[in-house]
Amino acid sequence: MPAHKEYPATEVEVVRQDVHKDNPLDDLETEVLDDHVTKLWEREFKGKNSVTEEELLIGARLARSYGNHMQMEEYDDDLDAAHPRHFTRSVDSVTSFLQPHDWKAIKNQQSKKFWNEPKDLIITLVTCCMASMTQGWDQAANGNTGWPKALGVKFDMNTEKQTGPGVWEFGAVNAMLWFTAAALGPIFFDPICYATGLGRRGSVALAACFSLAGSIGGSRCTVWWHLLIWRGVLGIGIGAKASIVPIWETEVLPPAKRGRVLVSWQTFTAAGLFAGSIATYILRDHWQSQILSGGLPALILIVLAYLGCESPRWLIVKEKHLEAFETLVRLRKERVLAAEEFCYIYFQIQTERAFSRKRQPDFNRYEDREGYTGRIARVLTLGRNRRAGFATAIVMIAQQLSGINILAFLATFFFTVARLAESRSDTTKQKMNIAMSIGFAAANAVFSAIAYFFIEPLPVDTSINDLTNDPTPPEAMPDKRVKTWQERHTKLRQLLHGRRRLMLISLAGGTITLAILAGLLSLSKDTKGKSGAVVTFVIVFAVVYSFGAGSVPFLYSAEVWPNEARDVGMSIGVFWNFMGAGLLALFVPQGLHWSSARLFGIFTGLSAVGFLLVFFFVPGTDRAISLEEMSKRFEHSLYHHAFEKGKQLIPSVAIEIKTKKKPVVSSEKSQAPQIPELIHPGTQ
Repeated sequence: MPAHKEYPATEVEVVRQDVHKDNPLDDLETEVLDDHVTKLWEREFKGKNSVTEEELLIGARLARSYGNHMQMEEYDDDLDAAHPRHFTRSVDSVTSFLQPHDWKAIKNQQSKKFWNEPKDLIITLVTCCMASMTQGWDQAANGNTGWPKALGVKFDMNTEKQTGPGVWEFGAVNAMLWFTAAALGPIFFDPICYATGLGRRGSVALAACFSLAGSIGGSRCTVWWHLLIWRGVLGIGIGAKASIVPIWETEVLPPAKRGRVLVSWQTFTAAGLFAGSIATYILRDHWQSQILSGGLPALILIVLAYLGCESPRWLIVKEKHLEAFETLVRLRKERVLAAEEFCYIYFQIQTERAFSRKRQPDFNRYEDREGYTGRIARVLTLGRNRRAGFATAIVMIAQQLSGINILAFLATFFFTVARLAESRSDTTKQKMNIAMSIGFAAANAVFSAIAYFFIEPLPVDTSINDLTNDPTPPEAMPDKRVKTWQERHTKLRQLLHGRRRLMLISLAGGTITLAILAGLLSLSKDTKGKSGAVVTFVIVFAVVYSFGAGSVPFLYSAEVWPNEARDVGMSIGVFWNFMGAGLLALFVPQGLHWSSARLFGIFTGLSAVGFLLVFFFVPGTDRAISLEEMSKRFEHSLYHHAFEKGKQLIPSVAIEIKTKKKPVVSSEKSQAPQIPELIHPGTQ
């Protein structure tokens, strides 16, 4: 297939010199942009009664300020729509051509609320949430309390210092889920999604079929290695969903809502863990039914998958332009906004393809899509993609280094080995251990949702009074004290907001909590209050993990890649995450029997390492910018980022030392008058 298709050109326009420029339409003259859009309309839409040339021209003009329209013109509820306005090519500004309902849709997209979004978008998000819930349920409904004995594996959770093949067989069955999720799910995802034409939602439905088959097959096993195979089948579904669903969500959401709503991946995965733990408790005497229960959310997901909307970016990449525009109308409701996003995505994809072939973009030619192997090569050869790959690997590995999956995957096993209910009967101990795992899952689910309110940073150009929503301090407080109180309050709120900050706070808090847990577990089993203290800090650990190290990695990995590399890039992130999970599932059973306290001590150090890696080598992606504008975040090498972060630490110490020294007063009495700095309105 040729690398591009030539079209008649009236003027060849070099779009940009810098691959990291935010918007590929910035440098196009209005007349040149109109010519490109007209050719696009004639080639793809003329005679199909889908979008008019005028709508596409207005959309292209709007795409120059994609995501920033509210800064261009305030929404006016009294705007008179009774007088028709006719679009002319000679007018550069097109904001006056937007109708009140267009401005209302823009305002709604940039708000925190999403229930006012079109129902097709909400249904798509519900489908993604069910996919996340299926993930968590499959993890919890593993039948670990019954299948080892039933399938002849010599492994007893209640026996201390246990060794032998039974421990490794138990670990292998639990690890197989994650090894296939890491190696097979992401690899199958890209060919299935593109070569078969199933797209995002079709691939999610197919992944749900793997999950359903794994649950049914696992519940019918009679020997342990049969269960090993079926857990591998289940893992393919888990890996595929983890690669597809976060991308699907990012590609259908408006930029301002992407960070908040993508928290749903972790929140509903935790909710699935909670539901699976409850199913395990109800079916505690029937391990086959525990495993089979994981097929219920998978069956619902298969039905929901075809009720949602396909990704418009995927449709444009597949050259299904008419279907992409119609899908955008369903997702954005207003036709002009659909035309704007269509033009923005289309020209950005063409730009990315041109730069991937190391040539400057020319919109008079159509760039064909790179093949699968070519896109893998681009991840390694293009500096922007390579840096995104390193950052993705770090956040995904840091999640595993946090030690959370000791409890997320093997919560019941951990509480059994920790012997927190040692004085009770076997039946009572089993109930209590499962109940404690339910409490852990509940804390994980509740506090994952809190990230919704903190995942996006506070506006940097908002005044202190606007940022402070708390009641005003007492009037008797002096003005200086009021200002100081407000400034400190604002700085504290800014410190708690944003993806990177949440990740760092979570890893730091988790490191401290793990150290405390290691100390508590080292106490004698006869120590009074040990059980309550361990359970309390396990819940605290779930809390500090959930809003940061739990919520951020999959969101971050889904948004840092350009259109052409997003599928391959997300697959790389999922590989690192699930490969780490598989190693944990394989070795943690042996480690817990070796020494719970020592194991948690090891993960205390690993969590600290994860904190340092994120601090120095992970750029922030906090602002609600479009997916296509993310390249600017990876303009510099990660070593440059680490150096800059290191410089931020050193000056703060130097300034503190300098302020303690007594200032030297000049003998000259005359001083030049101080001139206040002039700040242009609207700047920072």
